[in-house]
Amino acid sequence: MTYKQIRHLAYDYGRRLECTFPCRWNDNTAGLDFLQRFMKRHKNLTFCKPESAVLYRTNAFNKTNIIEIFDNYELALKPWEFIKDFFIFTNGCAA
Repeated sequence: MTYKQIRHLAYDYGRRLECTFPCRWNDNTAGLDFLQRFMKRHKNLTFCKPESAVLYRTNAFNKTNIIEIFDNYELALKPWEFIKDFFIFTNGCAA
C-alpha cells in the first residue's frame, strides 16, 4: 500500500464509524499528521513501492497465460502416463 492509500483507508474507516474529522482532512484522505503519528505508533510496519519485476510478474498472471501453463504441464506428463498405469497395475496402489 502507498501512503496515499493508507490515508484514504483511514478516512473511509472513520467515515464508516461515523467519526468527526479534523478540518485538515480534505479530499477524502486523512491528513499527513495522522500518517506520521500512525507510523510512529506502529514501527513494525513498513510501506515500500513494489519492484518493477514484481509488477511485471503480476501483470503476466492472467487467464491466457495460466491456460498455456497447464496445457504445457499436461503435455509434459503425457509420456509418463504409461509408467504410472504400469506401477498401479503391478503394485495395486497409486503412488
